[in-house]
Amino acid sequence: MGQVVRRALDAELARLGRPAKTANRADEQLLASLRRLLAGDLAAATGWEDLGERLAGKGYALREAGGGLALFALSDERRMCKASELGCSYGSLMKRFGTPFPGHRHQYLVQRLLGRDEGCGVLE
Repeated sequence: MGQVVRRALDAELARLGRPAKTANRADEQLLASLRRLLAGDLAAATGWEDLGERLAGKGYALREAGGGLALFALSDERRMCKASELGCSYGSLMKRFGTPFPGHRHQYLVQRLLGRDEGCGVLE
């Protein structure tokens, strides 16, 4: 019984010694710089194509990332941050533009956010 308790304590101490998992979140200084650089473009864009062109002009692109979008650097394809970290969640942009991000696989969001069915991928 003593050996079982020692192993349990060793395992718990080892777990406590490991660093906690960090969220997949961008550095705050990087986010502040990106927000300043892209705020005008994010605010002025009239649709997905317009937003894509504006971001590309500054070396960035939005791409699908899970159920949302992420900002990528065009120069090296590096993921910079989530769109929501810039203050523009996928849902808010979809509502604003009235249509989902082109090619986004999570079409169920269209029904939930826009109230219409655009081929949500439900098996018939």
